[in-house]
Amino acid sequence: MNDFRDPIHLQLEDGSELRQHALELERSNHQHQQQIEQLQQQLAQERAARQQAEERLQLTLFSAQTVAWDMDLVASWVSCSPNALAMWGLQEGPSEDFFALIHPDDRQQIREAAQRALAGELAYSQEYRVIGPDGATRWI
Repeated sequence: MNDFRDPIHLQLEDGSELRQHALELERSNHQHQQQIEQLQQQLAQERAARQQAEERLQLTLFSAQTVAWDMDLVASWVSCSPNALAMWGLQEGPSEDFFALIHPDDRQQIREAAQRALAGELAYSQEYRVIGPDGATRWI
């Protein structure tokens, strides 16, 4: 079948379709922009809440003279709360650096407990002494 419409009329119809499509894209873009703005606001609120929780945790740890720490037994790496630097003289580093802080009489007990944890024992609850940078002995 032949289209007997003149080329100018076809161009006008194509232009109208293009304008309609452009308007739909603009509406879609506007909706996406609104969603992005909402998500950015939500993210900012969540970051502020997380920051506030972190500040409360650090204040609690400092007030209680307590250090929070995590030992990656596979990588042999220890990460601690920021107040560990003042209490222990270290905040993060190889496990051996932290084992060196443990009172000599308690090191073997802690090494054995760490090995049991590495072997799959889920419960890890130990009491031991550490020697701080000021030479003071503290119980953990």
